[in-house]
Amino acid sequence: MRARPAALLAALAACSDPAAPLPREGAPAEFAVSFSGFGYGSHDVTLRGTSLVVVRRDFFDPRATDSITVTPSAEAWRTFWTAARVTGVGAWPRECVDTRLVDGAGMHVRFVADGRVLERTMANSWPGRDGRCRGPDVTPDVRAFQAAVGALIGRRYPD
Repeated sequence: MRARPAALLAALAACSDPAAPLPREGAPAEFAVSFSGFGYGSHDVTLRGTSLVVVRRDFFDPRATDSITVTPSAEAWRTFWTAARVTGVGAWPRECVDTRLVDGAGMHVRFVADGRVLERTMANSWPGRDGRCRGPDVTPDVRAFQAAVGALIGRRYPD
C-alpha cells in the first residue's frame, strides 16, 4: 500500500514541529526546565531515568545548593501535561529575548517526547499563549507553567 503524500508530510512535520502537541501522560524521554536570574541564582529540574533531579543554587554563594530527587506519579505527569497545554507552551516562540536588559531573569524549557522536541528560551521577555513575547514582567501563562512544574516536583517553582 502506498502512502499518500499529504499524510506522509503531515507525519514528518509532527516529528519536527516544535509546536506539535504535548504528550497526554507519562514522563518524556527528556525534560529540563531551568530558571535563573540576577540576585536570584538558579532552579533547575532535569529528568534522570524516571526521576526529576531538582537543584537550587544561591546567587550570592553558588556553593550553597539545595537538591532533591522526586519521582512523579502517572497522575502527576497527566496533570502536568494538561496544565502545560493550557499555558500554551507549544505556541510560545522559540525565543523571547530582550537584549536591552542585562541583569534580569530567564528560563529555558526542553522536552523530548514521541520523537518531537519542544525547546523554548526566555530572557527578560516572556511569552503568552497567543505566541507573542512581552516585556520584562513574567506573563500569567509563564507563571501558570511554573506552577505546573512546582506541582510536578512537589515544591514551589521557582522558589
